[in-house]
Amino acid sequence: MQSIESVCGLSRLTSVIGDPIARVRSPGLVNRMLVEQQRENVLMIPMHVASRGLPELLTGLRHCQNFAGAIIAQPHQQSVCEWLDNVSPAVQMTGTCNVIRRSPDGTLSGTLLEGDGFIAGLRQQGIDVAGKRVYLAGAGFSASAIAHALAGQGVTELILYNRTGDKEVQLAESLSRNHPGLVVIHGTETPAHCDIAINATPAGKGEDRQQAFSLSGLAAGTWVCDTVIYPQMTPLLQAAERAGMQTHHGEYTLMAQLALMISYMLDPQSSDDQ
Repeated sequence: MQSIESVCGLSRLTSVIGDPIARVRSPGLVNRMLVEQQRENVLMIPMHVASRGLPELLTGLRHCQNFAGAIIAQPHQQSVCEWLDNVSPAVQMTGTCNVIRRSPDGTLSGTLLEGDGFIAGLRQQGIDVAGKRVYLAGAGFSASAIAHALAGQGVTELILYNRTGDKEVQLAESLSRNHPGLVVIHGTETPAHCDIAINATPAGKGEDRQQAFSLSGLAAGTWVCDTVIYPQMTPLLQAAERAGMQTHHGEYTLMAQLALMISYMLDPQSSDDQ
């Protein structure tokens, strides 16, 4: 992080807004990345804001001329959308926003970079999803963002599995509506004959030892991906590694997404079409 002495009247402010906020890692990680990217006079701070205070906060931030943008944490990622002036197609498709930025005229724009961050993280390991058959466990906002991003990158088939059937159906309908050429298949807990298998559920997070899906139908060499950040090697990834599969952990998505968020907040050329 930049030294406190470097903060001055020229400093631009970014933040992470959520409730609770005590355990978020974003401020420390982003401040380190800002230094690594040699972005001067920019810092990130946490803002602990309850739901009832979000509209008033956003109104105030419109008038804060050195406010550049904010990462939006839960529980605000859905409710923030109604207070923004412009939203990206990703927000329109999912109803979820996880980063906003302020324009010089005070307007606020928002996008969702969960899916783009996942794709960027895959690319760091040389994984190209175009033309691939992909299995995705989960149908929440994170899974939805990843599903739409995968569709936008040219996967040929997307196999969906979620323990709550209604959400899976809603996601399938949204994908078919927004990506007419995509083949969407309703899967089971045991994926087979796919190139990439992804967990986008909380299974395996923290002390949880559950696996979101079975690996028994997957061939050695299949890429098994997990969006869970801690632990880095989840029970799913540990089992995949033992079975000779290739693994991709959630830290790749986190760091790639933070880099995209920094660019969205600070670079005027970063498109609202993301």
